[in-house]
Amino acid sequence: MNKPQMRNSAFILLALEDAKDFFRHNGESLSEILYMVGGDSALDLFCEVRERLEELQPHPQVLRDELKKMMRILESADDPGHALSPSLRWHGARLTDLSAAL
Repeated sequence: MNKPQMRNSAFILLALEDAKDFFRHNGESLSEILYMVGGDSALDLFCEVRERLEELQPHPQVLRDELKKMMRILESADDPGHALSPSLRWHGARLTDLSAAL
């Protein structure tokens, strides 16, 4: 089966809008948890992604890679006994969905 070289731009635009909505509605809790588990560097990454999403033409591949970095930060802190575990998993799952769409 032949795979297209570029993904359908309409799907990419929808994925970017979904990511923007997620950051708009859940950005505060995501930034807090990233900071708690990853410190300043994780918070800097969050700010970079948020700024990229506000660009006129954000680059989907770059955003996908940065969302995956956020996921790895959350995964590294997830421990079943950790008080933040449900929040880590919820945010991680959502980041996984967003990055897969891009």
